[in-house]
Amino acid sequence: MKTEWLEISDQNKLIEWSRRFVYTTFGCNDDEKFDIEEIIKEMDALDDEHIQEMDRIIPLVDTKNIMSQFLKKRRNKTTGRIGLFIKENDYQIFLTELNHRMVSNTVSGLVAKGLLESAFDNDKNEFVFWVKGNKNGDT
Repeated sequence: MKTEWLEISDQNKLIEWSRRFVYTTFGCNDDEKFDIEEIIKEMDALDDEHIQEMDRIIPLVDTKNIMSQFLKKRRNKTTGRIGLFIKENDYQIFLTELNHRMVSNTVSGLVAKGLLESAFDNDKNEFVFWVKGNKNGDT
């Protein structure tokens, strides 16, 4: 299978679009049929409150750092101009990693606010979380 490279004409616009896409589609089930036109309408309609929340849980600097791992400078075969490119599959991985960062930042924020309790389970080698005040400690 041939690797498809996508040329990035405006890195800042791609980063902002990606952040809005991940934020807007959070919680969508993989089995749900995506209506991309409806998603784009929702992305464009984000109000200031949602944009502030997005900035908090998917910071611009985090997004740039995650994306930078996947970017390559290459020469465009048609124009001969050097530009930024990303593999199509790597862009999908980037979106997944951005989603994971958003979840991590959200959970971290809830722990910092005292709404979730957390501890490290040495047997499972992972953190466990539970709602504060839940005497059972269920996750």
